[in-house]
Amino acid sequence: MAAWARQLQSAQAHRSTWDHLVAWAIAAAALAIPVRLRQAGTSQFLRLRNPRRDMVLVAAAGPAMNIALAIFAALAFHIVGYLPATGAHWLAANLRNALLINVVLAVFNLFPLLPLDGGRILLGVLPTAAAGHLLGSNRTGC
Repeated sequence: MAAWARQLQSAQAHRSTWDHLVAWAIAAAALAIPVRLRQAGTSQFLRLRNPRRDMVLVAAAGPAMNIALAIFAALAFHIVGYLPATGAHWLAANLRNALLINVVLAVFNLFPLLPLDGGRILLGVLPTAAAGHLLGSNRTGC
């Protein structure tokens, strides 16, 4: 039973990562931004129409999706009371995991470090000179 629970938690973490990437794609499509996703979900931000503004919007989409999924999981706790005891316990455990995973992913991705989303947001809101300095100190190649 414990092995099954670990597999389920691993699958939820993997799904949350894909939800994050789907949010990027939705934001790009909604803004009609010609973004081509490359390996590991990174985008080519220089091909955006307004790179500074659109980079912030695309980067904010991932954490926003994680927060939306966490809110959905929190609201879904209301369903738990209508289920039998075994089903209620299982659903409550999974909703708790989904809530925690999505909150942790949102907070982690908002750290202002490149290549995380928080670093991309910081690049978009900083003045051009400071953003250039931040890019110059970036050694990850993103």
